[in-house]
Amino acid sequence: PMSTGIVFNLAADIPATAHITSAYIRFTAYETNYGSVIRTNIRGEAAAAPAAFSSYEDFRDRVRTTKSVTWDFRTPWIKDSTYDTPDLSAIIQEIITAYGAVNDLTLFIEDDGSDYTAVRRPYAYDDPAGAPPTLYVTWTEPGAESPRHCGIRFKNLTIPLGATILSAKL
Repeated sequence: PMSTGIVFNLAADIPATAHITSAYIRFTAYETNYGSVIRTNIRGEAAAAPAAFSSYEDFRDRVRTTKSVTWDFRTPWIKDSTYDTPDLSAIIQEIITAYGAVNDLTLFIEDDGSDYTAVRRPYAYDDPAGAPPTLYVTWTEPGAESPRHCGIRFKNLTIPLGATILSAKL
């Protein structure tokens, strides 16, 4: 078992006035993993503009949000199947409330007492063979008619500032 931190570069800013209605990370299994239950806690980084990690000490010493979510993997992961975290909206809301609009978020998935045989391995963001971890956030804004959505993790994609996207498929 181990802990990890993921820096998400969002496709759109989450505004300071946002009310987060749902948020989760979707992982795709790199391989089929069996083993014991994995016990984890998910927290955010309490920061307005998180940077990439430079060392283990940097990872360890970052300030975490007070809100956390427990995520226990009780079933095996099957290669190329997707797995979603529980709702992370309270964590994202804490960051927005404390720091205002954000376009980057760091989330930590930290082991909470799993035994050494407990393993689940998702694809990494830079693995060209699989789907990277993706953060999905839905929010409303005061006066908005419907929720706003944000997905992340596009590489080598340039969209001009002010462009209107009429349709998109993944």
